[in-house]
Amino acid sequence: TSFYAEMGGQVYDTGALLSSDGEDAVRLQVDDVQVYGGYVVHVGAPLASLRVGDEIQCAVDYDRRTRVAPNHTMTHVLNFALREVLLGGLDGAKVDAEKTGVERCAQRGSHVDDERLRFDIAWDKPLSADELAAAEKLCADVIDAALVVDCKETPLEEAMAVDALRAMKGEAYPDPVRVVAVGGAVSDIKSAPVSARWKGLSVELCGGTHLRNTKDAVGFALLEEQGIAKGVRRLVACTRERAAAAHAVARDVKERLAMLEAMSLETPAAVAAVETAHKQLKSDVDGSVMPQHEKMRARDALAALMSGPIKAAKKAAAQKQADAAAGAFEALAASTPSGAAAARIDFGADAKLWQKLQKAVLAKKAPDSSFLVCSGAGDKFAVYACVAKGHDLDAREWCAAAADAAGGGKGGGKPNAANMMVLGGVGGIDAAVSAATAFAKGKGL
Repeated sequence: TSFYAEMGGQVYDTGALLSSDGEDAVRLQVDDVQVYGGYVVHVGAPLASLRVGDEIQCAVDYDRRTRVAPNHTMTHVLNFALREVLLGGLDGAKVDAEKTGVERCAQRGSHVDDERLRFDIAWDKPLSADELAAAEKLCADVIDAALVVDCKETPLEEAMAVDALRAMKGEAYPDPVRVVAVGGAVSDIKSAPVSARWKGLSVELCGGTHLRNTKDAVGFALLEEQGIAKGVRRLVACTRERAAAAHAVARDVKERLAMLEAMSLETPAAVAAVETAHKQLKSDVDGSVMPQHEKMRARDALAALMSGPIKAAKKAAAQKQADAAAGAFEALAASTPSGAAAARIDFGADAKLWQKLQKAVLAKKAPDSSFLVCSGAGDKFAVYACVAKGHDLDAREWCAAAADAAGGGKGGGKPNAANMMVLGGVGGIDAAVSAATAFAKGKGL
């Protein structure tokens, strides 16, 4: 029938079998077409009686087939482009085969439907962003060149004699076989099979449906590249409006990345805003449908931003905050040579900095005093306490009294040193300091 049965990596046609009595009533909704035992089997749900000998009309969904064709043609072009990029074209492939003893970059499978194309090649490592970009550009250039796609049945022996031919190793081809050439006439290629003129063309054996001109593919985007088995890489791509949408996403990501890189990092609040925007953009990039090379470069740019300017700004802010905290600790120690004191000094929830300042400042400048310090850290605050020898004060109970005044917290420690974390913002931090002061006074300090 006129329905294309699934083969050669191309998805089956869909459509319907209609009555031939002029009423065009659907007899069978065709959802799948396969070849079994030499028969073309039309699979679907019968909507009316259908008997041997009935005359029917085939109504192929040609709109769907029209969307399949550009993906199939561009699979051939991608096959050609990968050889150009990875091996340096036909001549490079020959040199590589002689050197390695194997045919690298050879096709290992494909599948095309109305949404995208999938192509598997023999290659032993991931393709770089530059390689993916180069292959994608070659495919786009072929589309822009508006090349004619020629298809013609040819004796198998003559077809296999074409030097530029890309054929699946081990595949059993019919005789005669259909040759599909992008950018050249099959008759011309067949008449001069070893001519160097065909090196820059895609020439393959294929019985599938194709475009008549590459311009009808409109656009091309390489969406994925990954390993599926040892020595086999899989690429997924799309054409037409799906390709346009993928490139639009890439442009949007570039604009957002430029805006992110231009954001101020002068203050802790600004750094926090950049980190939030960075996290959101990274999530969006990971979940986006865009050219793989653009996604790889966006991820690299985001990683560089985090490990470079953002990290440096955070380090500078932390140092500035630590310097300010050190001064505040000096003042606290000077104002409390004995007894106990509770205060708010913001230096983040940095337990290591607390230990450093407690030992270097409080323990040295006011060794006979006990201290409780509350430190704001974004949407939470930390409570740290150290108790001097001889004081009737338990650091754990002291921290708990402060935390309870702000809704409670979690932590632990020892009688002479403890800490707690209070979630839910810093709104209760002043109440915590007041409660800690009262608790110490209740102990006679």
